[in-house]
Amino acid sequence: RILNSTESAYVPIGRNFSEALMKKLREVAEAHAGQVPLHGRLFAQWMHFAYPNECPYPHLSGTTKPVSEAQWLAETGTPPIATQDQMHSIINMPPSTHGVTGCDNSEEEGMCMWAPEEELVDAVSWRTAQDVVPEPVPAQPAQVGARTVLRVCAFGAMLASSAMVMRNVVRQMREAIEEANGGEASFVAFFLRNDKDPAHNL
Repeated sequence: RILNSTESAYVPIGRNFSEALMKKLREVAEAHAGQVPLHGRLFAQWMHFAYPNECPYPHLSGTTKPVSEAQWLAETGTPPIATQDQMHSIINMPPSTHGVTGCDNSEEEGMCMWAPEEELVDAVSWRTAQDVVPEPVPAQPAQVGARTVLRVCAFGAMLASSAMVMRNVVRQMREAIEEANGGEASFVAFFLRNDKDPAHNL
């Protein structure tokens, strides 16, 4: 999906990969228990066949001997850069002439250079990660958000403020009743009398 939605210098976005390419990618995954190592030779090889103008072919270790231009000139005596005529002559040369075997398998769609050998950048760590069974993550208790804490604090402050207001109202009523009737006992008697004689409140 990522490659389908990604364009390159030579491949436009929305490309549909051939069945042969998808088959090779599935083979790479099957060789690694259903996963594709991104830093392995097989995936790099698949990328070469998918993007031949951008991704170099990953030769097996020890099968090639890279040399600089100066070394090539010193060893062969020929310039390292071919001319246009030389390149066209090699392209038009029959396969039997330069010893290159052509791809005669139509199902492989030109993948006769595909080599199934894998080479991982860090094979030990990859195998260790494959063998480790992930432990279940214990459920973490729900964390109280800062907004919830602020709401609780605001509600508590409102209750405290209401309690203080009610306390002041009761105190003022008590002082007024005691002053009118004289004495703390009259404050209690006032409420008892009102409860027994509802007409007294009218």
